[in-house]
Amino acid sequence: MARSDRLHWGKLGRRWLAAQVENPANTDWQRVAFAAWLRVGFDGLATFARGELATAAAYLNTDTGELVKVSNAPRAVKQAVANGWLGEGSSTTRAVVRGDAYGIGRW
Repeated sequence: MARSDRLHWGKLGRRWLAAQVENPANTDWQRVAFAAWLRVGFDGLATFARGELATAAAYLNTDTGELVKVSNAPRAVKQAVANGWLGEGSSTTRAVVRGDAYGIGRW
């Protein structure tokens, strides 16, 4: 078995994460999780002001030029938790980024 096959995790680039937030093909709950992963701190939390997450996970509609916000951010957070992309206790103002799903540190 190659060493790379034994690794339990890797790292994601911030540019790629930002592109996923802005990708209209992703669901609201996926864009919410990507937005949280972009903002996560060393404590594993991503904090947002009230109402900010819906805008942070928005994408630009190229046909109309309109910014499409997450229509129901609390529901999107619950779905991200149910799908294992965010941790229990997550909310629209404080997303818990699961330590086994995403890590932050100095390389």
